[in-house]
Amino acid sequence: MLSAYIHLPFCTHKCPFCDFAAFAGLSRLEDKYVDVLIDEINFKVKNIKPSLHTVSFGGGTPSLTSFDNLNKIMGVLHTKFNFTSDMEISLEATPHSLTREKLSQLKQLGINRLSIGVQSFNDDELKAINRDHTSLQAVEAIDLASQSGFTNINIDLMYGLPTQDLKSFKRSFDKLMNLSMQYDAIRHFSLYGLTLEGN
Repeated sequence: MLSAYIHLPFCTHKCPFCDFAAFAGLSRLEDKYVDVLIDEINFKVKNIKPSLHTVSFGGGTPSLTSFDNLNKIMGVLHTKFNFTSDMEISLEATPHSLTREKLSQLKQLGINRLSIGVQSFNDDELKAINRDHTSLQAVEAIDLASQSGFTNINIDLMYGLPTQDLKSFKRSFDKLMNLSMQYDAIRHFSLYGLTLEGN
């Protein structure tokens, strides 16, 4: 099975724990970046038309990417690949970026799985890692995504955070379990340990 990963590196700010190729304050380069990305896809995929089973948009914060640019990327993927009938098209998102309009656009593009970077449901821990959302915004984003028709949502949580202890992590985890009982759309969750990289 063939999968495609599309990296969209733009963010509203760079989280201090992030070791990925992600950049804040450079959204003005988004159009040019997407043009180069499309050129690379056209260059590397030649007249084969293989079948794609999954597409994953990672970053960065792909949910901040404009509808026009996501549409361009999806367009070239449709030109170069056959999409399987049951394929998963996943996109990473931060809670504050998921508006009703944005979710409608994502559905229109065929994106059928959201991976929401909640990280913690405790506001003091979110502040400690300089996240740009609150726990309330995270819950609202999950609710809005479910209302918008998304039936496959992943939630990311982190452990080993500054100010976090076992009790506070359990509160976050219990909150996630309660939300998963409330929203059938939550199909998966990921737990990541904070890793401090050099520099």
